[in-house]
Amino acid sequence: MRLFQGSTFLLGFRGHSSHGTRGGSTEVKVETGKEVLRIRLKDRRNSLSATEVENKSHAICTFLSLHPAFLAAGTLGAYLPIAKEVDPRPLFPLAVSEGKNLFLPWLEHGNRRLSFVPYRPGFPLERGPFGIMQPLQDGSVSPVRAVPGLDLLLLPLLGFAATGYRLGFGGGYYDRFLEKVESRPFLLGLAYNCQQVDELPVESHDIPLDGVVTESGVRLFSGMRTS
Repeated sequence: MRLFQGSTFLLGFRGHSSHGTRGGSTEVKVETGKEVLRIRLKDRRNSLSATEVENKSHAICTFLSLHPAFLAAGTLGAYLPIAKEVDPRPLFPLAVSEGKNLFLPWLEHGNRRLSFVPYRPGFPLERGPFGIMQPLQDGSVSPVRAVPGLDLLLLPLLGFAATGYRLGFGGGYYDRFLEKVESRPFLLGLAYNCQQVDELPVESHDIPLDGVVTESGVRLFSGMRTS
């Protein structure tokens, strides 16, 4: 029996900025446009009530739990939510019960490089850079800097467009991590419908999503994967 029941399955349809101005004035303008959007989308997300966040997150987890990408994934990368981000934690017990290997992001305090570490519900947490909770590392487990065979990666976001691109907090941590993996996982952003925008400024380092899961269902973007 699945954890989430009674929903219709629909198919189809974080940190501070650390980027330079590699493309000169053009990239400066792009990043400025992103900052304007970040302010607007943060306000839009923060307008949701705690009840709305809980209900929408539950609906999103329901749709995701029924999607082939989740069902087939043996190794899953997820995240712990901050502020009013979509909360994927209801999926964690289900993933573990189905024998999936669950990994969460871990930022090194020194260079703030993004790694992934194994996690199970109940594992101790610590406060990492930017105040984000992450699995406690006592030195007995080495962070996984490039998870081999990561099948599915769930990403938080501030906004997304029908082009498949996401808007994050501007740190570029996920993009840099994904540049180093040998085999790119299936990328699904978790978002509310209100976070969709008509268009997003795109820079050369931006990596598109394979799809987005909202409270309305799973929306896949065709033709976005290049590797």
